[in-house]
Amino acid sequence: MKVKNARTIYDLLVFLHHIALPFIDLRKFVKAFGQYIFFFCDLYKYRLKKSSEKIHITNIFPVINEKTKNQPFDSQYFYQGIWAFEQILKSNSKQHVDVGSQIDFVGFLSTITCVTYVDIRRLDACPKKLRVL
Repeated sequence: MKVKNARTIYDLLVFLHHIALPFIDLRKFVKAFGQYIFFFCDLYKYRLKKSSEKIHITNIFPVINEKTKNQPFDSQYFYQGIWAFEQILKSNSKQHVDVGSQIDFVGFLSTITCVTYVDIRRLDACPKKLRVL
């Protein structure tokens, strides 16, 4: 009987995790408590410096999940973007049509050629050489 109840509780917790995931990344939420300690320690050290500016409490915006040794990145998209950018740059093309690429890539690409960007999602930005369909 106890095993069945434990399994039911576990299943309920998994279900709640799946429901909450679109709103709250529970792993980051739990990890955040420790990260806030590091944040306030860093803030305190900064305020002790003679050259530090006074920071009003309303201007503090903790970004707590980015204190890592290495910059995380998706290697597939990173190297693909470099390769594609080099190919388009070498081609000396006056126009490029792009379907659904990462928007950062499309923005960078619009600095070297005119880009027509096609995606099912609307883009509320329009640099000079970017046309959105």
